[in-house]
Order: sequence, then structure tokens, then C-alpha cells
Amino acid sequence: MSEELALALAQQEQQEVDLQLERDKRLSVALQQQFAMEFDAEEKERKKKLQEMVKNDERYMMQLAAEEEAGTNAAQSVPSHPTPAEPGPAAAPAAAVAEPIQMRKRLPGHRKLAPEDGMMTACKRRKKVSKNAAKGGESTSSGGGGGGGGRSTALPPPLPPLASGEAVLRPPAPPPPPPPPQHEPIPPQHICPISKAAMIDPVVAADGHSYERECIERWLTIYSNKSPMTNLVLQNTVLIPNHALRQEIEDAQVAL
Repeated sequence: MSEELALALAQQEQQEVDLQLERDKRLSVALQQQFAMEFDAEEKERKKKLQEMVKNDERYMMQLAAEEEAGTNAAQSVPSHPTPAEPGPAAAPAAAVAEPIQMRKRLPGHRKLAPEDGMMTACKRRKKVSKNAAKGGESTSSGGGGGGGGRSTALPPPLPPLASGEAVLRPPAPPPPPPPPQHEPIPPQHICPISKAAMIDPVVAADGHSYERECIERWLTIYSNKSPMTNLVLQNTVLIPNHALRQEIEDAQVAL
């Protein structure tokens, strides 16, 4: 009687273990399906956003091309009217030289002047005018000194020349701009092999490699306990926190 009772208890325990294993298996399959569906939904959303960005860029480029074409057509349709050239300061001496020559031609009995004669006459007149101006300046300055109350129009004396070896004072040159800050690259041991980003909570898997906890847990759920580095089945799914690597990553971030 005791043997039958022990056998019945053993069978009952075996059935309970089998039921628990079946429940765990179903739960694992459901979790894998859920993660796969979430991953597919995120991938579809990302592709949709990428397509919308491409369409917006195409519309923007088409709008720019249309505006550029419209501006080109408008520029071609406007007639170009040449603006008359305004007489510059160089034209004034020529007009002043040509005017007395034309007045001489109108006088009766005046011989026709050659261009060389006209230029020589203009040069002589300029010299004469400059001499008269110099004499008038001297007389004005002397008259002002004799009167005592007159206003002198003489120019101020020129500045004395620099002595030999005397340096010319110049404003100091502006300081050079500071060099741009240089950021050190992230060490490869700080990067997760799955996400290719710096790790925050690194853990060590059964294959001996360090991963970001969230990434490796999701990987093991979707890809049936395979190593991301070797693609081999892991002996177990235990994840051990890598405290040394985490401290090293935090120290590197503080240094930056």
C-alpha cells in the first residue's frame, strides 16, 4: 500500500513538472511573438517616416526648381535699357581745355589751332593760374600779419620727418582665435556590439562578451538564446553585471 501511494505521488509530481514546463514554453513563445510584432511595427513606422522625409525633400527640390525657373523667365522678359554714362571727374579738365579752344575758333581772323597748340596753351594757362594763386596766398598771409586782425589762409606747416631708427606706432594685431575643441573618440570596449552605441548598464553574457542589458535581453528573446558575436547557442542566459566596465564608462563621460 505504501509503494502504490509513493508511486502515485511521484506520478503526480511528474505531471505538475510537465505542466509547468509546458506553461513556461507557451509563455516563452508568446513573448517571442510579442517582441517580434513590436519590432516589425517599429520597423514599419521607421520606414514610413523615412518615406515621408524623402517625399518632403522631393517637393522642396521641385519648389526650388520652379522658383528658379520663374526668376530666370522674368529676368529674360525684362528689356535691358543701357543707362547713360555719367561724366566722371576726369571729363571736367578735358571740357575746360576744349571750351576756350572752341571760343577762339568763333573769333574772326583767328587761325586754326592744331591739337598740340591747344594742349600747350592749356598747360601755359594752368601754370599761370597756379603762379597767381601762389602770389595771392603770399599777399594774403602778409596782409593778415600787417593788419594784425586779418584771418590767415596759409596752410599749416607739414609734419617733421621721422628720425632714423624711430619706430612707427601701429595698433597691436588681434589675438588668434582659439583652436576648436577636440573630442576624443569613444573606446571600442565601451560600445555595445548590438546597438553600436555607448553602454549604460553593461552585462556579461555566457559567451564572455559585454552588452547593453536591454539590448541583449531583447536579442535573447527574439533569436532563441544565440550569441550576437558567434551566432552559437549559449550555454545559459545568465547576465552578470560588469561593474568595472560601467565605472570605466562613467569616468570617461565625466572626463569629457
